[in-house]
Amino acid sequence: MSVYGAQFLLDALFTLGRAEEAHALMTASGQRSWLHLIDDLAATIVPEAWDPSLKPNMTWSHAWGTAPVNAIARWVLGVQVVAPGAAHLEIAPRPGPLRWMEGTVPTIRGDVHVRCDREVGELEVRIPANCSARVRWEGMEWEIGPGATVMRVG
Repeated sequence: MSVYGAQFLLDALFTLGRAEEAHALMTASGQRSWLHLIDDLAATIVPEAWDPSLKPNMTWSHAWGTAPVNAIARWVLGVQVVAPGAAHLEIAPRPGPLRWMEGTVPTIRGDVHVRCDREVGELEVRIPANCSARVRWEGMEWEIGPGATVMRVG
């Protein structure tokens, strides 16, 4: 599929609980992959196709080629805005094959921090002081209030 279509495939895989497959797509290294764009084509901005051999007149200015960037924030770290102005968030990390991960996702209300260590069964989520969130992790669910931190240990 095209670079454009790959965004929708990533969204579908994560939505359907297929995080392992989504991670595999984001870390693939074949000709039709984001790593090919970076490693083989030395891309510093994203093109509209995977390779010039597939589209000789391709241009290098297409935001859709950055799909893994938004997928990491929205799906891997699992931070999604569900109310206007980021007043309420849903946070449901999907680490797939990752043993641990940590990241910060900016919102209009401030940064959301997510850290996950699956080896010790630990999840930490910190949200800004002016929003609330529903956190979902391994079959459990929490509602957390403004500025709260939720941490679960094995």
